[in-house]
Amino acid sequence: MPKFHVTMEFNSEEEMIRHFSGKAETRVTESTDDATEQTNDSDVDSDGMPYDPDIHTETKAVNADGTWKARRGKADEAKAAREAFKAAGAGVTPPAAVVETTVAPAMPGSAPAPAATRPGMPGAAPAPAPVSFDRVFSKLTGMFEAGKIDSPTALQFYEKSAGTSDAAAAANIYQTNETARASLFKLLCEIEPEL
Repeated sequence: MPKFHVTMEFNSEEEMIRHFSGKAETRVTESTDDATEQTNDSDVDSDGMPYDPDIHTETKAVNADGTWKARRGKADEAKAAREAFKAAGAGVTPPAAVVETTVAPAMPGSAPAPAATRPGMPGAAPAPAPVSFDRVFSKLTGMFEAGKIDSPTALQFYEKSAGTSDAAAAANIYQTNETARASLFKLLCEIEPEL
């Protein structure tokens, strides 16, 4: 004889008592591994996406990650709507406001302290232009082949631009970090300027 396993979830002890006493309204819902029967009383989910009754469940159920659960048969439409929502930049949290700080005056007879600056702030050096991974390593390879750079110099450049003198770790950083790539490219151009 087959055995069945039933799991029930209640929001309170009173709700459980009403259920087992037969006084509660019974509702059967289908659950998947990536969803829970949590609901959201808000008009937006954890990504900031607004509730859409045409594609989201009537009960405003949410998945484990807090995003709206799709209506039965509407998963593809819900996925497309979420992708469009994210592509439009919606739900992106704006950066925190920049707080200006003042630098304390220098002690008499000492050099003044440098002002703290960040790229894009007034007085800051402009951020380097983006450069592709292929372009940086094409230049690096050409410079090695022409004898214009050697391994110790390259390792120093990796340390300055990527924060590591391990060539493999630096290569991983350069694949995803545009600022590190641009910094390495600038160092290489100091030896061999671009035409």
